[in-house]
Amino acid sequence: MSPTLGMLKKDFRMIRFRFIMFTIFLFLSMFTHFQWNSGIHLGAFSLFFYLFYVPAFVWAGLHTEGKNLHQWLHNPLPAWRLLSSKVFIAILTFIPLLIGSIAITLFLNNQDHKGFYSINFPPFTTFLYIVAIVLLITLFLVSLVCLLWTTYHGIRQFTEKWAWVLNVLLLFIYNWILVRLAHSAISWIPVVYSQWKIGTHSYINLIVLGFITMLTIIQFAIACWILDRKVEV
Repeated sequence: MSPTLGMLKKDFRMIRFRFIMFTIFLFLSMFTHFQWNSGIHLGAFSLFFYLFYVPAFVWAGLHTEGKNLHQWLHNPLPAWRLLSSKVFIAILTFIPLLIGSIAITLFLNNQDHKGFYSINFPPFTTFLYIVAIVLLITLFLVSLVCLLWTTYHGIRQFTEKWAWVLNVLLLFIYNWILVRLAHSAISWIPVVYSQWKIGTHSYINLIVLGFITMLTIIQFAIACWILDRKVEV
């Protein structure tokens, strides 16, 4: 067995129980919501699920590895492959959940006689654009999770007592810088707008999307560098 395949299998075993429990919870909540017409809007829950499932499961895998960090980092694979393995497994387990949730939604739509689950599909190009936005935000959050986790363990090399406090402080400073940069990009850089009508008139700035893509790559690269150079075992 190759080291990469062995790492993927280990990462799946690490989140397998959480994946099973979450799958049961997701599908039961959808049927329960349909049966009793609870006040929680399924669309809002689905969006939350789509955005945060992969980052949450990546964090869960990294948190588990942190308990035996020396064993994980003694793996001969480079840092980018160690982190990418967890991202890949999270995405791989997300795909059947996504397909299953869509299938159940369509099934409930066919069984619905009150019009509660009536679905109005957007134009195909708009639908693809929405999927691209959700995917981009998800990957941005994944790279941020990796960066925060590696930064925390890097800080622990110097002060374990204040590692969480300093990490949270760095997060606030980082977010402030990002907001300022995004505001400057929108205000001062000549922008070519691509207008996509999504629901009520909402326009997405391509510069912002490109900015987020760049940040995603930079965050993941820095996380790999910290894990390779600054986190000792």
